[in-house]
Amino acid sequence: MQVKQTDWKIIYTKYEGITKTTVNFLSKELSSRLIREPEVYRIYVLPCEKEGCDITVNAFVVGCYEESTLIQQLVSSDEVPGDGFLVKVIANPENNDGRLVILTSHTEQELFYAAVSFIDDYIPRYAKQHGSNRMPDLIFDAPLTVCSYTEIPDHKTRSVFTWGHSINDYRAYLDNMARLKLNELVLWNDYIPLNIRDIIDYAHAYGIRVILGYSWGWKEIGNKTAVITDESIEKVKALAVREYRDNYASVGCDGIYFQSFTERKEESVGGKLISRMVVDMVNEVAEQIWEITPNLRIIFGLHATSVRNRLDEIARVDERMEILWEDCGEFPYSYTSYVKNEEAYK
Repeated sequence: MQVKQTDWKIIYTKYEGITKTTVNFLSKELSSRLIREPEVYRIYVLPCEKEGCDITVNAFVVGCYEESTLIQQLVSSDEVPGDGFLVKVIANPENNDGRLVILTSHTEQELFYAAVSFIDDYIPRYAKQHGSNRMPDLIFDAPLTVCSYTEIPDHKTRSVFTWGHSINDYRAYLDNMARLKLNELVLWNDYIPLNIRDIIDYAHAYGIRVILGYSWGWKEIGNKTAVITDESIEKVKALAVREYRDNYASVGCDGIYFQSFTERKEESVGGKLISRMVVDMVNEVAEQIWEITPNLRIIFGLHATSVRNRLDEIARVDERMEILWEDCGEFPYSYTSYVKNEEAYK
């Protein structure tokens, strides 16, 4: 039986979680390419069928390796990397005129990346060539090139830090993050967004972790002219714990991120080391927050300008806490002050 190149469908193991996101992504991306009558320029919507259906036509077979009997019949376990994904295009064993595109991995998040790789890597690479140009829109005009390749990330955490108030379309932002295979968003806001649960749910549909950031003294006593006292530190501690309990504990985020009062040039204030004061404070605040949410991931966004020579003090930060170095003193860029002599600009 001759198989038309436009006769494609998606075969999936389940329609939930990130596998659902993967199926939706493939359907959207492929529907604009699979046109039965090119002269009509209409979109072809791929049928989506659960595993166990007929496979005599062209099909994308999508699913985690352990969840798919069909994929296990077509791919050996040692072909699928432990921390990555496999893209494999084969002749259809039920009909050699057809093709099966197997997208599989051991985790759902890597499964989505397999789909991204097929769209963004395989298609441009194997598209029909016209002169010196490849024509991705014509990829399905002929049987797909048989091949097999894997990808494993060099870094497990691939994150973006952003000032949340400047994200005008969080869905598009997260769509782009997922397509770039970024998997963590540190979202800093002066106030927690009203729709934060929607943002987190949308991110989790891609397997993107959401870390919510707020101030533990950075706004209150972190500026260069603020006076740091025992009393002001106590107020910051109470505020940081109350803010977490009232606004962050129940929203389903994957962790919290904070900045404190270390973005200053001097090492000491009032005869006390800033490094010592901040470590004592963040350890105490973190302990109180862990009492509310045990094992919560807490990231200390550390400006090192005032502590760069006192790493002995910074070493006392609770080992359960992560430190994200916002700078390393003045490296790689210096903190510049205003040029008082305007002649310098002439």
